[in-house]
Order: sequence, then structure tokens, then C-alpha cells
Amino acid sequence: MDSSFRSLKGKLLLDSGQLGDTIFHQAAVYLCGHDRDGAMGLIVNHPFCIPLKEVMQNDTPSLLDSLTVRIGGPVLENSIFGLFYSGKNYKKLKEIAGRVYLVNSLEDAKQVDDLVNERNIHLYAGYAGWSSGQLEEEITRGAWLVSDVLPGELFEEDPTKLWKKKIRGFGIEYDLLSCSPRRYSDN
Repeated sequence: MDSSFRSLKGKLLLDSGQLGDTIFHQAAVYLCGHDRDGAMGLIVNHPFCIPLKEVMQNDTPSLLDSLTVRIGGPVLENSIFGLFYSGKNYKKLKEIAGRVYLVNSLEDAKQVDDLVNERNIHLYAGYAGWSSGQLEEEITRGAWLVSDVLPGELFEEDPTKLWKKKIRGFGIEYDLLSCSPRRYSDN
């Protein structure tokens, strides 16, 4: 990789329409990490949700009982990751960007004292990962569009609308794509 590497950590990857028939079809992936060794992100807009207490047999903090787990990606699907947004600064948690933190263990979640608002934390089973140079190649090939994203957009009540909203910002050629159904059987 050349010296012009630029980290996309904290950015949103949008399926450009080339990823049909995969878990990434119409996906919005929030990049939690990106360096020369690879990238890690969470699919933030796929609606499949199951209660956390059905996923975790061990002792989960009671303030997390009402949360659901979404599909985060195809890697380590049996592991739970979280995105957490707070106006506070949590030095013990990994800050991604703009007070959005990656919570990758229940121990991390137990350190957070303001999880009372379930709209400021989202849990995901698995993650999306790319090896060194793989994501850059997929972006160059046109499979992904890169977008800025605000914390409020990540944690809005209906994340299923995020991809459609953001893809429209790339021009008229994506307007038609944004109107297509997630599942073609819904057409």
C-alpha cells in the first residue's frame, strides 16, 4: 500500500448497488476501525433484531435487558459488539468518532453509567472485516460509496432508512437505486 493511506474510521460505507445477494445488499456499514492492516465495521441498518437476553445466557446488566441484537456482519457472529453514543467522555472505552464508542464486551457495558436511554446504544452480532488492502480495492472497484455520518443518524429510531437517505446524496443515478426494495420479493 502506498504512503497516501487515509483512514476511513468513523465513516459510513454504502453498498453502491453491486453487492446484491450478499449480507451487504443495501448495507450501511459504520467503520469502527481502519488502518493499513485492515478494517472493521458494523452493519447498522439491517432490521433483524432478537432480545439480548435470548442471546446471552450469562449475567447481563439489567439495564441492557430491553435491548435487541442486530446483525453486525458475517465475522464472529456469536460475539456481541455495541455502538454507544454519549455526551460524556469515556476514556476507558474505544472512541470511534464524535463521542461514538465501540463496546466490545459486557465489562465495557458495565462501565457506562448512562445506558438508561436504550436509543443511545445498539448491539450487533458479528462484524464486517477486511484484510489489508481489501476494502480499498472494493472502494476502487466501486462496490462501496463512502459517506460522512452524524451520531444522530446512527442512532435514529428507524435505522432501516439510513442507507436510502445517504445513497441519495450521491446524485441522481442513485435516486432510482434508493427506491428499490431490500428484498426483491417485496416488490
